[in-house]
Amino acid sequence: MALEKKLYLIAVTLPAALNDKVHAIKQQIARDYHSKHALRLPAHITLQKPFNFADESFLINSLARFKINTPPSDLELEGFGAFAPRVIYVTIHKNKHLQNLYGALKNWLLTDTGFEPGWVSNGPFVPHVTVAYRDLSKANFTAAWARYKTEGFSGNFLVNAIDLWRHNGKYWQSLHKFYPYQA
Repeated sequence: MALEKKLYLIAVTLPAALNDKVHAIKQQIARDYHSKHALRLPAHITLQKPFNFADESFLINSLARFKINTPPSDLELEGFGAFAPRVIYVTIHKNKHLQNLYGALKNWLLTDTGFEPGWVSNGPFVPHVTVAYRDLSKANFTAAWARYKTEGFSGNFLVNAIDLWRHNGKYWQSLHKFYPYQA
């Protein structure tokens, strides 16, 4: 019997207090600029774009073995950025530890988990926390970006885990938390 492929995502999930702060912005954008899609996900930093995988148990076991030789690190969030013409996000300060985590995870997925090269996230890694996308019209993007490009936002948290999320057909759910940092 063939295994059903399910949709997964690997991310760093923001802690509850920061998630609440980001969620309030998402609600404001939904109300003022009619962009609700970002409300479907908790605040996160994507490490691996959505992918289909048939063997969930294998995937979880593989990620449980994933380790990185860097310490957990503080991550600073400040202000807003955009990928015109539809995406607005909270900006992440450049962080070599997060870059190392991203690179090590990408290599792990290719070597240990059997990902094909086309499955892994490619291109430059621009860590960010999305607050509006997909259903943000170009006109509303222009209006929202005029407001948020100068709006303040700040926060920080310790990155010490990554999360595997699974899509249930309606929304994303955190499936498992992993602690890849070696003590």
